[in-house]
Amino acid sequence: MKKTVSFTKDLEFPMQIGEITQITLEDDLKFINENNIEGKFLIAGKYKMTEASRLEEDFSFNLPVEISISENCDLDTCKISIADFNYEVVDENILRSHIDVLIEGVEIIEDEEIERECDDDDNKEKEIPVKEDVVEPNFEIKKEKIDYIDEKVEEETKRDIDNNTNSLFSNLNDDEDSFSTYSIYIMREGDTLEKVMEKYSVTKEKLEEYNDISTITLNSKIVIPSVKDE
Repeated sequence: MKKTVSFTKDLEFPMQIGEITQITLEDDLKFINENNIEGKFLIAGKYKMTEASRLEEDFSFNLPVEISISENCDLDTCKISIADFNYEVVDENILRSHIDVLIEGVEIIEDEEIERECDDDDNKEKEIPVKEDVVEPNFEIKKEKIDYIDEKVEEETKRDIDNNTNSLFSNLNDDEDSFSTYSIYIMREGDTLEKVMEKYSVTKEKLEEYNDISTITLNSKIVIPSVKDE
């Protein structure tokens, strides 16, 4: 953390100011807690009422100072210094002083804020997108022509099915008419071949006629024949 706080103060003299012959600035600023600084400036010196005068008069001003910062400063590392001090005579008896205070140190980040940020990051990591149910399209097979029965199937699923039609149905025999309707099932987490066979009332032998079941994994597409009464 590094920030500058500026002060401008008009100092009123009892007499006319002809010339400032000597001037000093001292301070006793200190942190009273992580956010607040208190103390005073002591501006002192000598001046002449006229430039031609040989007589010099002493002057001194005590200026109370309070500074509040929004950051929490680590008191073991923070320090206060005068970055700049200048002055000018703006009236016959007014001395305008400009003081820049430099505050440097390490900012303390509250544990609660760190925990909140960590919790937010953890929550982001834990957020698992919900996968929508995949519509299972049905196909009518007749002399290698495939008609889409379900027109609401997602475009991406349609493309995948088009690209893999030849491989999925490579074991079909045009001479066999006992099965004329087929379903495509996509394996989800928790699925087993036994559950699929039970759901569609199909035997393992029939699945093997249309699928290489040794390579079936999560998200694999399975061709499932359905018996059609003749």
